[in-house]
Amino acid sequence: MRLKDKVAVVTGGAKGIGQCIAQLFSTEGAKVIAADMGELSYSDPNVEFYKLDVSDADACKTFFDCVSNKYAKVDILVNNAGITRDALTRKMTDE
Repeated sequence: MRLKDKVAVVTGGAKGIGQCIAQLFSTEGAKVIAADMGELSYSDPNVEFYKLDVSDADACKTFFDCVSNKYAKVDILVNNAGITRDALTRKMTDE
């Protein structure tokens, strides 16, 4: 169990690539927080779901505070959620 006692956050963790990452981390012993706009499409005792729109800066701050208060740390962050149409995130605004 290479990730025993680690806390991992996976955005876009409800399905697809994010689901695979979250479940793999879980099998390796991590406590995983899967954050997504959609509902969790699977059940895993080591994966906690958090409904989150990563394009909402205030919601992300609330999410960070919640995770920090509950776990006091994040060992792994996978930024899997999101889409950009112009392919340059540095050009994007909050809007």
